[in-house]
Amino acid sequence: MQNAIKTAQGICQDNVELAKQKETTGGSIDMHSSNFDYLNAKYLGETILCHPEMEGECPWEKLGPKGWHDILLGRPDFIRHAPKHLPSGFMSARQWLEVLVAHPELEAHVPSPKSLLSSGSAAVGKLWGLLLSRHPEFAKYNPWRHLRNSDWRRLLCQQLQFIDNYWRDRRRDDRKSTLTLSDQAEVVACQPSLINRFRSEEFNGSAWETILAHHPKFIDRCDLNRIGPIPLEGF
Repeated sequence: MQNAIKTAQGICQDNVELAKQKETTGGSIDMHSSNFDYLNAKYLGETILCHPEMEGECPWEKLGPKGWHDILLGRPDFIRHAPKHLPSGFMSARQWLEVLVAHPELEAHVPSPKSLLSSGSAAVGKLWGLLLSRHPEFAKYNPWRHLRNSDWRRLLCQQLQFIDNYWRDRRRDDRKSTLTLSDQAEVVACQPSLINRFRSEEFNGSAWETILAHHPKFIDRCDLNRIGPIPLEGF
């Protein structure tokens, strides 16, 4: 996602684009003219980001999902050039989520909830976790089945109110979506009020070491007879 954002922030590659276009057209192109017809859809997104003053000359209908994705990351106001009723394939779920993380105000333009929930890839799950951590109002889409244990860990460290969703809506009996003891310890280290929402009696020495490094007050919760001694330097 960082690479996409860098592109959207205006990393312009005019010389590369010009060379490629010259090879295919056999001529030269002035990128600062209005002659967008020489550019194929692959380069339109990057080009209009580099030259936003030429938005009136851009053949917007030629843009594909990647072009719109790149443009909206950098210039969300250019959504005004998109069709009034966006088709379901306007952008992929991953592309929509990357845009919404940066510009949640574009939610109104999402064609349907399915546009955000159509993929179960790990990358989409990570983006859902990031989106919810920054903009918790998107929980209304009930994306919980897309989150894996690492996504839950990062999310709960930022937004403790989703602990009920973890216990209720995670993929039950799925190890990929279940927090490990190490994950739970990191969550408690970030959100100590959640210690009673996990089975702390099952924490091992490593988990307690993580928790106590941040919250030594919980030393009384440790069953040292079960887990053995814990190094207490610095507690």
